[in-house]
Amino acid sequence: MANTPKIILYLLTSLFCKHLTAQSITGVWRGYFTVTNASGQNNKAEVTQYNYEIQVLEKVGGQLSGVTYSYKTKEYFGKTNFVGSISANRKNVIISESAMLAVEKKDKTDDCVMICTLQYSKVGTNEEVLKGTFTSKNVKTNSSCFSGEVVLKRVAKSVFPLEQFLKRVPVADNLKRASQKANDTGSLVNSPSAPKKKYLLELPEQALAKQPISIQDEPRKTPIELLQRENIVLASVLQPEQEVTVFIYDNGIVDNDIVSVLVDSVKVYSGVQLSEKAFTFTLHFSEKITQHQIVTIAENLGDILPNTGLLVIKAGKRMIEVPIMSDFKKNAKIIINYKAACKIAVERYN
Repeated sequence: MANTPKIILYLLTSLFCKHLTAQSITGVWRGYFTVTNASGQNNKAEVTQYNYEIQVLEKVGGQLSGVTYSYKTKEYFGKTNFVGSISANRKNVIISESAMLAVEKKDKTDDCVMICTLQYSKVGTNEEVLKGTFTSKNVKTNSSCFSGEVVLKRVAKSVFPLEQFLKRVPVADNLKRASQKANDTGSLVNSPSAPKKKYLLELPEQALAKQPISIQDEPRKTPIELLQRENIVLASVLQPEQEVTVFIYDNGIVDNDIVSVLVDSVKVYSGVQLSEKAFTFTLHFSEKITQHQIVTIAENLGDILPNTGLLVIKAGKRMIEVPIMSDFKKNAKIIINYKAACKIAVERYN
């Protein structure tokens, strides 16, 4: 009986570690992204599909880093570094490409990096999927490039050499969760072994699969808190940046206020206690995505009624502060609009 507490502690620790492993997105993810060209043949929309792979390392606090590979047989190859984040509820993933490490292409088009806004889901019992949209920007001018959709699934083996940061972490158990047959590499395009040196000349010859991942698109349900409570617009912001950062603090006295945060009706934070230390997320805009709506929902009323906080929007060098207030009848809504080269303007309604 003397060893019983140790056994219980060991079991609890094992379960906790397994839970962490199950939640981690560290590993290799592969799929595709699509770009729609409105000036196709006969002036019809033309969709171009590229292979897309990410090798990702999840760090403490949900921060992500890694590399991406974009390629289309005999036409284009690109490799970039990226940073990103995964939300506290493990559903929303941001991938923001930064420095380009290698580029090979047949044409003289500009180099662009992508910003992906993805959602994590499971299909069936084993298949894990990241699906969403992306925008992109010119690495030289910072102007908008193209945009489209991204679909990735977790796979067991990379088409490319495994990065050192993945070799240094125990990802083997994590990657077993990719649904694999005995002789399956996890490739969506039945790719051969990793190409070397001139990637563009050695990429797979096979045509890209039209539907490499089968996903049933379900209509997005409006969170019940948006339907049962009044959504009060506190401020509308017009700003010229394609990327803004949002910080949310407690306002004044820290009194145990707890909120959930929705962006465009998608919950990105659930049940977060406000404090002097901000929690934060990034929003991306483009010529097609010109507005985001942030709603904070009171999960309690804190020690001092009502639930209050301070939302700060960092747009370029400008910091825009919006006090937020909510209760069990009213949510706080902030609307952020994008317009290239405009002057920042803030309208406050309450």
